Amino acid sequence: MKKGHVADFMSGEQFETFVIKMVAAGAIADANDLADLLGVTRRTINRMREVGGDKMLALSCAALLKRLTPFDETADTATLPTLPKRVGSGRLPGSKDLAPRKKRTETEAQMRQRIEAEVRASLGLPTDNEVAA
Repeated sequence: MKKGHVADFMSGEQFETFVIKMVAAGAIADANDLADLLGVTRRTINRMREVGGDKMLALSCAALLKRLTPFDETADTATLPTLPKRVGSGRLPGSKDLAPRKKRTETEAQMRQRIEAEVRASLGLPTDNEVAA
């Protein structure tokens, strides 16, 4: 199998095992129920049985086996584990510190005018103001 193929994370056989476990657990009655849970068509389920799927499918299947519900923004986040804090700047040793990006304040038309004026000046051509005078 080629690297990057969709079945790199979950083969068709693994997906079929997942379906069997879901039916045995009473979470679904058939593939139509699974299609509804995953938000795909029955045809997609059949394709997954043949070729497997990507990382998103593998994670979705793991979540369904654990009886997790879809993400809800109102969920209580107090029970979530905290991520470890970064040590130092978080950059690789030897990498250059980049200056913070400036907030873009000019419009696209203003930017075009500025660039055009810079090009004219570098080529020694008169600017729009000099032509009008």
